Amino acid sequence: YVCGDMCSLPFTSSAFDIAFSIGSILPSSIDDVDNIITEIFRILKQSGLFVGVLPAFDTVIYLYLLQYEALRKKGTSQKGALEAIGKEMKRHNFHPLGLYSDYPEFPSQKYFYPTEIRYRFSKTGFVNIRLKKLEYSWEYCRDHFYGYFPDSPPIWDWFVTAEKP
Repeated sequence: YVCGDMCSLPFTSSAFDIAFSIGSILPSSIDDVDNIITEIFRILKQSGLFVGVLPAFDTVIYLYLLQYEALRKKGTSQKGALEAIGKEMKRHNFHPLGLYSDYPEFPSQKYFYPTEIRYRFSKTGFVNIRLKKLEYSWEYCRDHFYGYFPDSPPIWDWFVTAEKP
């Protein structure tokens, strides 16, 4: 276990067979994402494997959709519902390139689209990039700001594996 700057990992090149990142690639700058993935690639041996869980930005969009639908069902006009969602997006520092803050008092962090994950990992040199939804129950979300929509499909993050050739 090492705590450090993911843009400059304190390991020699080709040091590991496998690199795990479970909820830790969360930079507040989009510019740092490629640096982090490049560092992970650098420290893996040939045929090394990356295994990680990355926060899913499409989940954020999905949650806003569920919140919008709930407002509409309560009789809120489309304009009113869109304004309410817009205020929430602003409060959480939402940006369509994947920046978002779970808690408005904290800085935004990077969330990922599936296309972006494949793009960023492949341009770094990774191959056999696989993504799978890692779903969370609504019970998990009950005490979070996300909202509680037990009759809807669950939210998720991306379970990612990628190989260094």
